[in-house]
Amino acid sequence: MTKKLLSKIAAISAAAAIVSGIAVIPSSAADSYSIDINDPDYIYCPVYPSGTVDVSADNYIVNPDEDEYLDFTVYNNSGENVLISSPISENCFVQKLTSDGWVTVYGSDIEAVPIPYDDIYDYDDTTIYYYENDEYLPPYFSLSDSLNVSEFEDGDYRMGFYTNYYSLNYLYFTVRRSISAVLSESRVYTGDTSLKLDVTNNLPFDAVMNLDPELCIIEKYSGGKWTMLQPKKSGGIYEIDTVISPYDTEAFTVDLSCYGELSKGEYRLSFDWNTDNEFSYDSMYGTCSVNFKVIEPMTMTVIPTSVENQSDLTVRIKITNNSDSKLRIYDYGKLQKKLGTRWYSVRTKTNAKEFSGYKTISPGKTSVIEIKLDDYYYVKSLGNNQYRIEIPINGKSYYCTFNLTHGKYYTIK
Repeated sequence: MTKKLLSKIAAISAAAAIVSGIAVIPSSAADSYSIDINDPDYIYCPVYPSGTVDVSADNYIVNPDEDEYLDFTVYNNSGENVLISSPISENCFVQKLTSDGWVTVYGSDIEAVPIPYDDIYDYDDTTIYYYENDEYLPPYFSLSDSLNVSEFEDGDYRMGFYTNYYSLNYLYFTVRRSISAVLSESRVYTGDTSLKLDVTNNLPFDAVMNLDPELCIIEKYSGGKWTMLQPKKSGGIYEIDTVISPYDTEAFTVDLSCYGELSKGEYRLSFDWNTDNEFSYDSMYGTCSVNFKVIEPMTMTVIPTSVENQSDLTVRIKITNNSDSKLRIYDYGKLQKKLGTRWYSVRTKTNAKEFSGYKTISPGKTSVIEIKLDDYYYVKSLGNNQYRIEIPINGKSYYCTFNLTHGKYYTIK
């Protein structure tokens, strides 16, 4: 090892020792480095002890109707300092258990890694700068913190945080309100006018749900905030048995037709509940919410293309199946032209063959369909304009819009 290399190691070690407000790192850690001397841009990597920590909660089942916070404590069971983010509740990540596995709903894995300094090295001037933003938990000490769970949906979660850069720790907990609701089906599609819910009464007495759609609150998330929707029409008389027995779960279908067709996006349904509690002089009441996302059952995009000869014009449409079932596409290719604000069917050739194409797309898969325009239409009469292709999918017609322009080339996009 060269003299220059040794002097740099000494400089870094000395600087780490004089940083104020930081517990002293054990010499076994401070003197241990992993160095690739064959790398011209070698980096000094201190190897810190792993440290052993335990994390526990005061209550692993949190009811936000009674308490918004998950209170937890981290214990350092080792005889060495343990590097830890502070506060943990702001530098952790939270994942929810879903049918797709653990999905991050708060924070990020990267941001949860504790870094005690932002290091800036100028080796030519042997200048080292340190900026403290985390701390060390001394041996056999504990640290208590609280995580706000009021915005989390009901379900099973785990909070993750790191110690000493690379040691990942989890705290598993459950969010369970007095009345909880989850979607009966994993997805809601545009065109659906109903929302299917499984509502659970976690109380020891009967609870009454107010699921009249005109008295529920529907909000859409847009522009960083929730905006309440107003009913467009009356949904009529809403007759449903809304009483749920203690610790029981009932399935409900909420008719949302009074709000019209919901466009794709993120939504929140909130409804009131109450109970005549025979064990108390006062009735209990509250609000239950469930978030849901409206998605298109499929996405369609036209693949841009340019050809020199008008007779070679072909519309290629990429279709992705976003649903949980197979898409059946048939008899596609009918063309419409936009004039003003209205769409008009384009006349096919007298001897054009029938539209008889058929294709299936499995869930999560993508396929491409092609319509050679010259097989069906007098392409010379189409001209520059906006067009759309009708694509019947599972018995319902959808349309893919494109522009046709003519310059040096005939272009579809």
